[in-house]
Amino acid sequence: MYFGSWDSCLYAIESSSQGLANSPWPKFHHDNFNTGRASGSGITEDRPSAPTEISLSASIKTGVILVSYTLPGDCVGTLRLYNALGRRVAQVPVVSTGETRFNEVLPVGAYFARLETQGGAVGAKVVLVR
Repeated sequence: MYFGSWDSCLYAIESSSQGLANSPWPKFHHDNFNTGRASGSGITEDRPSAPTEISLSASIKTGVILVSYTLPGDCVGTLRLYNALGRRVAQVPVVSTGETRFNEVLPVGAYFARLETQGGAVGAKVVLVR
């Protein structure tokens, strides 16, 4: 990796990295192209005992972020909301199917909702404007 500095020098760092981890969401904004999109169901194929269907969607209703989710059977998950800097701004446990309203006064900007279970994770982006 090469980078410039305020001291007008160019620096190089050598790494043994083989690239992004082989996981459903290896970095903030998902992939090297920063698409922020999950592919497929968000469930990793190397976990055969994992739940088969989890879903997540996020929207804005009257200035409040509304996140809808579906989990199979008695599955338990954790719903987290992150701001554009990747900082977690909220976290709630979830079960089955439902909606969570993030009523906190949040500043205008892009947010990322992530639903994690033992079987995998899915994400959704939402932009809050006023």
